[in-house]
Amino acid sequence: MGFTSTTRASATVAAASDFIGHKTAGTLWGLFCERVRRTPDSVAYQEYDESTRAWRDHTWRDVAARIKQFRAALAAEELRPGDRVAVVLPSGTDWVCFDLAAHALGLVVVALYSHDTAASNAYILGHSDARLLLVDTFVRWQSFAALHSQFPALERVWIREGGQARVPADPILRSLSKILSLGGEPPPVHPVAPTSLATLIYTSGTTSRPKGVMLSHFALLWNAEASATVIPTRSDDVFLSILPLAHAFERTAGYYLPMAGGCAVAYARSPQDLADDLLTVRPTVLLAVPRLYERMYAAIHARAGRSSLKRKLLKLAALLGWRHLVAAQEQGTAPGFGERVLWPFLRRLVAVPAMAAFGGRLRITISGGASLDERIARFLIGLGLPLVEGYGLTEAAPVVTAMALGDNVVGSVGRPLPGVDLELNQQGELLVHSPR
Repeated sequence: MGFTSTTRASATVAAASDFIGHKTAGTLWGLFCERVRRTPDSVAYQEYDESTRAWRDHTWRDVAARIKQFRAALAAEELRPGDRVAVVLPSGTDWVCFDLAAHALGLVVVALYSHDTAASNAYILGHSDARLLLVDTFVRWQSFAALHSQFPALERVWIREGGQARVPADPILRSLSKILSLGGEPPPVHPVAPTSLATLIYTSGTTSRPKGVMLSHFALLWNAEASATVIPTRSDDVFLSILPLAHAFERTAGYYLPMAGGCAVAYARSPQDLADDLLTVRPTVLLAVPRLYERMYAAIHARAGRSSLKRKLLKLAALLGWRHLVAAQEQGTAPGFGERVLWPFLRRLVAVPAMAAFGGRLRITISGGASLDERIARFLIGLGLPLVEGYGLTEAAPVVTAMALGDNVVGSVGRPLPGVDLELNQQGELLVHSPR
């Protein structure tokens, strides 16, 4: 049994007229250069600066200058095109700059999870033959160092934390701040084909050791563009990034996709600060796993407290909001007279304040990575959260199916992306085919 999406990507991808498609970009480095050329002074990223206790904007021009430093530093390590370089940092601009600088030199990026065990990351370093590693702290490197025999190809470790004084004298170690301060002109960009290997993303799979998924520049760019046909970006969008960039979903949909669309990305500080970040950043797009939406659900109920009246109004507002949405999508009967009269009142009194706690500007939120409880989904959607689900595989770069806002069915992960064919084989396995 097969499933094929008949809509093709070029038709609607750039409801955002400034969207950079995979044919224009060619490679990930090409995508970045084209974005800088088009909108050099637009905000690319926002990060919280601990020293000033304020959010800081970085324009595309600013990011290009930082990447130039990374390119020069990588070139000084005498790496060859095709060599693997690994990174384990919290999501942020340094992660992005390292990634893009590596692609400019024809290197292959291997992303590690900061929450993974040292043993698992040591295996990935060894399996990928990574020659260079960028880590956030010396303490993290110490947890890897005891397992150095498992990754003999590693020749250099860059440590971001602190200055040179905090990095012990060791031939393998370098302070990131020091090597970036050395300056110098980077070498010419190394030309790579769109089909060249861009990254290795390791996924645990279902058995044995982590599996290294080989993804090309084309695979990532095509998937980002196809995803935008289902959920188009806008140049004034602000993505709030809360997932690790080591994950394929965040990499494609939360990094390359907004770059193609000319959107800004703000990097959340921590789970503990997320409520404040939502209010400050006021994002328009949010990508998350079900756990976040479960927390939203719990937080809204917690604000109602023990008041039985508030809880009843909350429940009724979510129910009526859901019914109005279903009717608007022609998936159910039209609301009765009483519901039509009551809903505007409940929307102003209950739904709008509930959504204001999440910034009040969200136009699309996406849940992926696992199944979302339908009861929670209906409740949040009923209160006005523009929530859809999708399904993906790291091997597919990663989005396979997605639900559009105007065609939302709770409990469904949507239709195949334009150009993706799905089939169930005789063993009940899902087979996915996309352009390559």
